[in-house]
Amino acid sequence: MIAKTVLLGICSIVIMLNYSCKSDFDNDITQLNALIGKAEKLNGDDDIKKWENINNEFEKINDHFQSHRNKYSESEITKFNKLQGKYIAVILKSGINQLENSIKDLQETVNGAIDEFSNSSDLKTDQKDTE
Repeated sequence: MIAKTVLLGICSIVIMLNYSCKSDFDNDITQLNALIGKAEKLNGDDDIKKWENINNEFEKINDHFQSHRNKYSESEITKFNKLQGKYIAVILKSGINQLENSIKDLQETVNGAIDEFSNSSDLKTDQKDTE
């Protein structure tokens, strides 16, 4: 009778530990998927504070995953790594979009300055004085 109780207790602990690990993994995956969604919505947004918050959330999720990594299977680790790659791709795309917008703004600024120099009567007067 005692042996059955001990065996039942051990089985219960094993099942709970297995469930606990799966829950941790599922939680990490769910949080990372949600974070990717937030980052995709911010695509092109240049609000540094928002991006810092997203990055801080990512670091927390990643730290939690890494601290429990030894409990996960290779397929779970692969799944998490693929999501990390997707997150990085979203961040890079957003950075490229922000850079593209900055270059367009700079181009418009330079064009405005060139137009101002081209249309400036002071510049034309100075040219006549030197001739």
